[in-house]
Amino acid sequence: MPHTLDQILPSLASLGVWTYWVIGLAALLEAWFVTGVVVPGMLVVDAGGILVQQGVIDFFDLAWFVAIGSIIGGEAGYWTGRLARRGLAERSWFTRSTTYRPAETLFQRYGGPAMVVGRFLGPVSGLVPLAAPLAGTARRRFALSNIISSLPFHLTCLPHRSFLALVSTRSRPRPH
Repeated sequence: MPHTLDQILPSLASLGVWTYWVIGLAALLEAWFVTGVVVPGMLVVDAGGILVQQGVIDFFDLAWFVAIGSIIGGEAGYWTGRLARRGLAERSWFTRSTTYRPAETLFQRYGGPAMVVGRFLGPVSGLVPLAAPLAGTARRRFALSNIISSLPFHLTCLPHRSFLALVSTRSRPRPH
């Protein structure tokens, strides 16, 4: 059964300071391609944006937790790709898949800046760190790109989500 914000918000708000950790963990799991398909990480981060708008949690604290979570998730994707490089490169079914191919093309064409663009591409975002070692990107170059791409992504997405939460709460009919 799919989760909705109505189910997630009360649960997150009741966790207190652990709310930051849960949202950061959701960002980590979504950034790692293995769990990114299953974990509704952006939905949980969206819920965090609503909690920021409601004054339950702090924006900058949440931004740090989400950014660090996505950086660690990207690193996990890079290392998974590095460990599986030989096996995955030999598997034509994987390298021809419709979700992996755009990530690899993006990284081969743009290199480090592909991480910035890739974070905004939804389902491809978890595969970009996996494509980096398969495309031969050096560890240091990837780490720098991973860190640089995480901060602007979350610093632009969280205010956007908080604004959408503000609009949605203001546009609801109020009880008399």
